[in-house]
Amino acid sequence: MTLWAIVPVQRFANGKSRLAPVLPDNARVLLAMSMFEHVFAVLQRSPEVTQILIVTDCPDIEIGAGKLGARTLRDPGHARQPLGILLDRALAHAASHGATDALIVMADLPHLQLADIGKMTQALKNYAVALGPDRELEGTNVMALRLPATGPTCFGRIGSFLLHVEQARAHNADLAVIMSPSVAFDVDRPEDYAELNQP
Repeated sequence: MTLWAIVPVQRFANGKSRLAPVLPDNARVLLAMSMFEHVFAVLQRSPEVTQILIVTDCPDIEIGAGKLGARTLRDPGHARQPLGILLDRALAHAASHGATDALIVMADLPHLQLADIGKMTQALKNYAVALGPDRELEGTNVMALRLPATGPTCFGRIGSFLLHVEQARAHNADLAVIMSPSVAFDVDRPEDYAELNQP
């Protein structure tokens, strides 16, 4: 298995806009940076991950990730490409460079654990696709899949988790759903931030 982990991350100054009612701009930048650094560090420690690919519209993130040994793929932010299209391009890039499997991980998972990566990648031994949904079973926080992908992803669309489930069934792809509290918890809303900071 040659597994590439793919992490999409937009420039920190543009992220987490829904937290504006409870966090000033500089604090939101620091939060987004901290969560991304956590996700990156977990992936770096994972023995299953062969290569990390960062998809970003930010030159500073691109340079920093490169210095840490990651590959990068530029998101031409001016083109306003949907997240799904960017990640489909990243999956094709990984497959063309020898990846047999991919793990897409969102950058705002502050509780992500090394064991989560192991569970997702282990599932690929028996399934073509493994999904790690958010707590509302609406979004897809982590996806593991064999390459080449059988079709476009549904990232960035409302209800992407159920759309990914439907897509796997439509392609007769064996599917595993991995329920993990540390994968399911992302920080998008003020109530998420309040929970993150509970003692």
